[in-house]
Amino acid sequence: MSDFTEDTLRYLEKLSCIQCDPEEEEKIARSLKKILDYVEQLDEIDTKDIPTFWSDNLSFTRQTLRDDLPKNLLDHDTYLDNVSEKTAGMIRVPTILGPKGEEQ
Repeated sequence: MSDFTEDTLRYLEKLSCIQCDPEEEEKIARSLKKILDYVEQLDEIDTKDIPTFWSDNLSFTRQTLRDDLPKNLLDHDTYLDNVSEKTAGMIRVPTILGPKGEEQ
């Protein structure tokens, strides 16, 4: 059984900026424990001698993947012409996080 505790749940709530009522917390905790228990079961499987797509077919992937090179980029001014709010040549986006402890 995983060592998923109430403290872990509180930490995840804070990390994800959500607040749950006790009923939701119980449901989430049960679900997360099931997931962690399943992952623990998967860790018990010996996969050392199991071939994988990526390790066995590297030459194939090198042939099919293109180089990641930038193409057809908009110039800065054209790009900013399509932006509704801008400041000093930069895109202005809405604030989603405030100072610590303050919600938007």
